[in-house]
This record gives sequence, structure tokens and C-alpha cells, in this order.
Amino acid sequence: MNRMKITAIALATLAIGATSAQAGCKFSQISGKTFAMSATATADTTKYLFLCQFTTSAAGTVALTPEGCKLNYGTDTDFSAPAPVNIYSGSLTQLPGSCFFDVNLRLIAAAGPTITGRVAFAGKSMATGNWVSSFGASGIVSIMKQ
Repeated sequence: MNRMKITAIALATLAIGATSAQAGCKFSQISGKTFAMSATATADTTKYLFLCQFTTSAAGTVALTPEGCKLNYGTDTDFSAPAPVNIYSGSLTQLPGSCFFDVNLRLIAAAGPTITGRVAFAGKSMATGNWVSSFGASGIVSIMKQ
């Protein structure tokens, strides 16, 4: 009987914890907010550091942001002269019933390269995850609400 009570209490605790965690992950966390993003790629052939800042609309989309990203290459001796990169368009989309969000950024122009990532929010202002690109780079991405 004791084991059944302990099991029931453990299941109830898990259910409450899951509901509380999910309650903290709302689309309103990313709607109409400004974010700073850091994305690194450290493969042997593709070494990049992207630092981006963008603002989402109420629908989670990102409009044209001139020089929204700064790019450093792995061959740069320091970070003093990053190349400016326009964010042509983008979006943050919540995966149903989760704290995971897909990040999609199109750079430079309508047919420009893309960065696609999936991040998990820890709380309401920070997210981390992984990204891949259409130009052969991938790595770790971190996003922080400004």
C-alpha cells in the first residue's frame, strides 16, 4: 500500500511539474520582443561567429533588419572588424505543447543563405540549442531577450 501511495505522489508531482514548466513557455515570450543571438560554428572547414540582434512582430516574424548580424570568420585574428550582414527575414515559431522554438533567419536577400535552429527556453528570457545553415555551417546557438 505504501508503494502505491509513493507512486501516486510521484506521478502527481511529475504532472504538476510538467504543467508548471509548460505554463512558463508561451508564445508571448517571443512575440514583439527584441533578442540578441550568438551562433558559433567550429567545424574544421567552417568557423563562424554570428552575433545578431532582431525584433519579432506580434506574430513572431522578423522584418528586414539592415546589418542585423555581425559575422566573424575563424581566420579573423580578433573580433574587432566583423562583417555586417542584413537579416532579410525570419521567424520564431513555437513547437506545439513544448518550450522548444524554431528559429529561421534568411540573410542578405530573398534567395540568400539561411540559418535554421531549434532552441529550448530556460525561463522566459534565455534559450539555447543548435543551428544548421544552407552554407554548410552548424553549431551552438544562444538567444537572450533584451
